[in-house]
Amino acid sequence: MINFLNKKIFTLFLLIGFILVSHLTYAEDSLDYNAENLLPKAEIFINPSNAEFLVGSTFDVPIYIDTKGNSINTVNVKLSFDATRLSIVKPSGGKSILGIWLEPPSYDNKKGTASFMGVVPKGIVTSSGLIATVTFKAIATGNSSIGFSNYSSANLNDGIGSNVILSLGRAIYKINPKIPEGVMIYSGTHPFQDRWYNNSSPFLSWDNVEGLNGFNYLLDSNPNTIPSTEIKDSNTFISYENLKDGIWYFHVRSNINGIWGNTSHFQIKVDTNPPAFFPTIVDKLKDGISSKKYLVSFMTTDALSGLNHYEVGVLDKSDSEVSSPVFIQSESPYLISNSEKNTRVMIRAFDNAGNMREVSADIYPGVTLVIALKKYALYLFMLITFMLILELILHYLFGHHILNHIKRMFYIFGKISSDEKYKEIEKEIEKIDNNDSQ
Repeated sequence: MINFLNKKIFTLFLLIGFILVSHLTYAEDSLDYNAENLLPKAEIFINPSNAEFLVGSTFDVPIYIDTKGNSINTVNVKLSFDATRLSIVKPSGGKSILGIWLEPPSYDNKKGTASFMGVVPKGIVTSSGLIATVTFKAIATGNSSIGFSNYSSANLNDGIGSNVILSLGRAIYKINPKIPEGVMIYSGTHPFQDRWYNNSSPFLSWDNVEGLNGFNYLLDSNPNTIPSTEIKDSNTFISYENLKDGIWYFHVRSNINGIWGNTSHFQIKVDTNPPAFFPTIVDKLKDGISSKKYLVSFMTTDALSGLNHYEVGVLDKSDSEVSSPVFIQSESPYLISNSEKNTRVMIRAFDNAGNMREVSADIYPGVTLVIALKKYALYLFMLITFMLILELILHYLFGHHILNHIKRMFYIFGKISSDEKYKEIEKEIEKIDNNDSQ
């Protein structure tokens, strides 16, 4: 009986113990689960988390923290990135919530790591607090990731620096091939794009580049034309002939390794017409009877490239050998001193393309009418003599025979229709003949 009771008691205690152990284990599990949910949290992230960049370009990657309503005063960020496609140019720049840096920002482009550790005095509660802005350079094509290692941490502003559970964000960036730059264009006939030329047949050439598949190019009057994505030629030169006057634009675009590059533009200015024809005005200076000073005035314009300058030359035509005068650059009016007869002044007008228009004017000192009479007296005498002879001939013809014949024909045709007046017509004719005989 006693043994049976002992077994009962033992079994009861064993059952009670098992129940207690089970409850304690369940309570511990429940406590651990609830405690994890109650721990403070925060998130470190990158914005934007997706983007595309070109090889060779630099771009900024801002790193933020979301404290999830908690006050954070210490942040330790361990950044990791793909060192085969990205490299850090500047580890931190611009604004930051970190007022005190416990360690200066550091990075290693070979390992693809960076570190930032600092303190926010008095703590901060924020949904997008800027920790640092890292400047990267894209060095190779492909997809590249930027993230954070598990060694990153943040601490509460609770006086004891309690840890928070961090959620670590990640960014994926696509690095695209760089668009080839436009080629350099040269011209031996029109080397400067801002100048005018009187050559209407330009010759153009441009650089050859590695990996070239070909070019597309064209010439028009639009400064911003972009050639199509169709390979036209692989040569690096071209010439044009007899372009019309005006401003032209040459455009060339290269295809390198299957990628069409930027378009290069080259301006060509053509002006083959000289300045407009212009008269000259010669004025004698009235400073005395024997004055031999003259002012020569002139002016012209150029419709396209614009007027550049004038040149004036003075020539003495009385020389036995008339040669070209020496031209000097001048402006209007031009003063000529000690001028004798047979002096000729020549004016040349040049436009900005180098075209030239030349006019001339003769200067006659003294009384112009007297000089003209002396110079052309023989011609004037011959003209007067011819006019007198012509007058005598006309007077003889129209004053006698021709006039009488006209009268005779008038009466004949005026009265020929009447037979009854035939005798009257004969009488009239006889009268005319009598007058002729007289």
